[in-house]
Amino acid sequence: MSFLKSLFQRANFRFLSGGLLIKASSIGIRTLITTVVLYLFDSTEAGYYFFGSSFVQLLTPVVFMGITPMLLREVTLAHKEKNYGVIWSWFDYYLVYLGSIALFWTPVLWFLAPYLVELLYGGDQKMLKIIQYSSLALLPVTLMWNSQSFFRGMGYHYRAYLAEDSLLMIVHIITLYPLISKFGIVGAIVSYVLGAYVAAIWSVWNCFRLIPPAERVAVSKPYVSFLKKGWAVICSMFLLRLFTWGGNFALSLNSMEWVSAYSVIINILTLPIVATGVIGNVYTLQWVVFAEKGDWEQLALSSKKASRYTFIVVAALSLGAIVFAEPILKYVFNLTKPIVVTSLRVALIVGMLRIVYGHTSLLLDVTNNAQQTLKSYFLSFISFVPILYFGVTEFELLGAVCAYAVTLIVMSFWGSVFVQNNLSIYPGIWARVKRG
Repeated sequence: MSFLKSLFQRANFRFLSGGLLIKASSIGIRTLITTVVLYLFDSTEAGYYFFGSSFVQLLTPVVFMGITPMLLREVTLAHKEKNYGVIWSWFDYYLVYLGSIALFWTPVLWFLAPYLVELLYGGDQKMLKIIQYSSLALLPVTLMWNSQSFFRGMGYHYRAYLAEDSLLMIVHIITLYPLISKFGIVGAIVSYVLGAYVAAIWSVWNCFRLIPPAERVAVSKPYVSFLKKGWAVICSMFLLRLFTWGGNFALSLNSMEWVSAYSVIINILTLPIVATGVIGNVYTLQWVVFAEKGDWEQLALSSKKASRYTFIVVAALSLGAIVFAEPILKYVFNLTKPIVVTSLRVALIVGMLRIVYGHTSLLLDVTNNAQQTLKSYFLSFISFVPILYFGVTEFELLGAVCAYAVTLIVMSFWGSVFVQNNLSIYPGIWARVKRG
């Protein structure tokens, strides 16, 4: 009890509980309602939606995820010194450079989609529309995601969660059913795109307001810095998306109905993963400062607190979902096959165990060691491919879920190894300084 009391007192509990509530509830509610509506519409159609969405997500790391950790680090350090000119330089870069990449990829994906669909799925027109309309979300998602770096780096955490999730959720839920009724499965994609644009406009406007008018003069051009450092994070995030998409792709070759079940499991697993990211982001500002100072004692202590708090929250979420897996799948998603229930429970158990290693990727990314994250993901990918092939061939859905879940642990293991080598600490719930 003394440990729990100390943990809750020392952590910024108001932010942890509030931020976690905003983010987890909005993602959970949006995912739940979208999935239920799609299943009521047609379970096979839901498979098309989830596969098409995951396919487009392969490109989003190139557009928005790749720069986020580096952007957070630079904004945090600049804000600590009240150097708004540097922050404005990054804001200009964020809008112009990253926005241009998104605008480039949108028409490219739109025009390449027919050839890709013809090659992989014999010209399936439904899949073609899903992929093409999903590409329209690249620009707003780019702006929405990277705005978080400014909000968090400058201390406005709640705005990040409000922009990223709450506005998107509200618009998506309000427009989802009418658009599906009128346009079919494509309406679900259009609903998401509309929500993303509303959230993106709000995000950009609030980022602009955070910087004093007198300081809105760029003092540097960080593009070269991005090319030198950002590529590693881009490649890492691409591999991370590939882990999720790989299961969808392998199952889609057999049955789109299995894709729906797989996507439901991954979406439920997303809740403890989101909790991990939310709590980790509370401590990222500390990690940036401690790493810059070389204060490994404080870095290890901060990692331990973050990991233990995360384990408590994730264990509660996971155990609840494990116990009620059967009624959740049966009454919410109309999934009654025992293999689906077993797959969900396996995914949740493995997802809970990986927290023992702590926030390894986040630690590496925000402390300017993104290349080590890439190495850990690449080593994980080497094992993922044969496990996925064997798993789907022999066990179909259960094999795909196990391949994804096992890869999460492998990623955390390799991440822990590289944290030890580069940050002189053992991360995780038993974090400590690495002696000698």
